[in-house]
Amino acid sequence: MIKLSEILKGWKDYGGGTEHQIYTSDKNPNVIYKVGKKDTVLKWSEVFKSNPKIFPKVYKVGKLKDGRYYAEIEKLNTDKVVKDWGDLEQALELIGVVDTDVFEDTIDQAFINILSGHLDVGKVFTDLASNKKIQALFKKWIEFLSDATEYVENSGYNGLDIHRYNFAYDAKGNPKVIDI
Repeated sequence: MIKLSEILKGWKDYGGGTEHQIYTSDKNPNVIYKVGKKDTVLKWSEVFKSNPKIFPKVYKVGKLKDGRYYAEIEKLNTDKVVKDWGDLEQALELIGVVDTDVFEDTIDQAFINILSGHLDVGKVFTDLASNKKIQALFKKWIEFLSDATEYVENSGYNGLDIHRYNFAYDAKGNPKVIDI
């Protein structure tokens, strides 16, 4: 077993979610550690390992002396997703799909509405035609989110937690789910 202090030596708190804390390393900038309860870490790490097209690589899973578990995973680019989703959100606001002045009327909700059939993906795609770069980015994300949602639901989760901070790009620019 590894001590949390051994992980934290040379590591920086990188944030977290309701069920985990994330740490980065000065020694290896290409990995992060997600630390959480045993059942939670073991469940999502198995799902991550089962489909590397959708999830980051999991290099190692282990137990800490304090009883919590950790997973060493591929560190991905979250900042670019936040920027891209911001650009998409602006474009969707221009065509009347979202209104960022209204609480929760964001790109996150637009993607949820499209995937649940409450918003016509074809119309949105057509309405974005004046900006081919944005249109292509929209298509890339809709296709990815559709595939990821189906996979996550078939893996025993209620659905994909769609918001901009749960996604990242790998080194080749492929979208990945980083939290379920």
